Amino acid sequence: MDMSRLITGWVLVLIGIVLIFVPFFVENRVSFISWIYGIPVLIMGLFIFFNKNENEIEGIKNSYTFKSGKFKSEKIKGGK
Repeated sequence: MDMSRLITGWVLVLIGIVLIFVPFFVENRVSFISWIYGIPVLIMGLFIFFNKNENEIEGIKNSYTFKSGKFKSEKIKGGK
């Protein structure tokens, strides 16, 4: 497991848990605001923590090629 993914996932999960449980210890006006931010942060943290496809980066196939210091566009058949 990649160390940056592990640290980022745990930090976001802990922040999300804190934001979800803060309303139980403070006044009621804070509860909905805290839950609105806490639940998505918790979900993002879990997604980052359990995502195994993050390290696999596919090459981007581009229609532009870089030749002799200038970008040259390749013409696609059937296009204008």
